[in-house]
Amino acid sequence: TGKLMQYIPQDGVYVYFRYNKNQTVMVVGNTTKEEKKIAVERFAERMKGLSKYKDVITGTVSDIKEFTLGAGQTKVMELVK
Repeated sequence: TGKLMQYIPQDGVYVYFRYNKNQTVMVVGNTTKEEKKIAVERFAERMKGLSKYKDVITGTVSDIKEFTLGAGQTKVMELVK
């Protein structure tokens, strides 16, 4: 059974995590009509011990750091060590 952690939406950006002891998935949605920079420091509590993410759609693996999310876009990431 997984758990859910939601963050209060900020400037039209919604973020939540689904996680259990083996896996953490982060979902970020930009509901605005403009590109947004996503500063990941805000989510440090849930990302502790994780340094990379795998984009679930593209399979690309990257370091966890600030990123840009286009207007109306959603990004789904599996966080890894």
